Amino acid sequence: MNDDAEILLKNRQAAFKSETIASARYAAYSKKADQEGYHQIALLFKAVSTSENIHANSHKTILEQSGVAIPKIKSVFQNTSTRENLKMAIADEKYEMNKRYLYVGSQVLEADKEMAMLSLNYLDKTEKKHRSFYKAELAALENNAEKYLPVEFYVCGGCGDTYHSKAPANCSNPQTTKDNFIRINSL
Repeated sequence: MNDDAEILLKNRQAAFKSETIASARYAAYSKKADQEGYHQIALLFKAVSTSENIHANSHKTILEQSGVAIPKIKSVFQNTSTRENLKMAIADEKYEMNKRYLYVGSQVLEADKEMAMLSLNYLDKTEKKHRSFYKAELAALENNAEKYLPVEFYVCGGCGDTYHSKAPANCSNPQTTKDNFIRINSL
C-alpha cells in the first residue's frame, strides 16, 4: 500500500470513529430532549443519529473492503441541556463540513477515487443540512416556538440525507427512491 492510500484509509478510520460517536451522541441528545419535553427536537436528534449511523456504516464498508480492521469505538461526550446540546451539534456539524470531509475529500481527489468522492459529497451535503436543521431548532427553542417544528423526518437509507415533513420522490442521491427512506416520527 502506498503512502497516499495509507493516509486515506487512516482518515476514513477517523471519519468512521467520528460518525459512530456522533450517532451515539445524537441518540443520547434525543433522549435528553424528550426528557425535557422537547419532542420535536428529540425527533430531529433521532433522525440525525440514524443518518450518522448510515455514514459510519458507509465508511466501515469501505474500510472492510480495503482489508482494514474495524476498531471498537468508545463514545465519550457531554450531554447537558437540550439548548446546549443543540449548540454542540451545530459546532460538530460545522467541523464535519469544514474540516473532516474537506480534508478527506482533497485526498480522495488526489487518489482519483471517483465513487469515494461521490460518497463524500453526499456526506458533506447532508452535514450542511443537519447544521441548518439544528440552527432552526435552536432558534425555535430560544423563541418558545418549538410547537411549530417538524414532527416527522425522513432519512435516506442509502446516503443518510435527511428531510423534514415529507420525503421527496427521490433522494438527492439519484439511485435512491422514496421506498428506501426511514421514517422518523416517534421515539
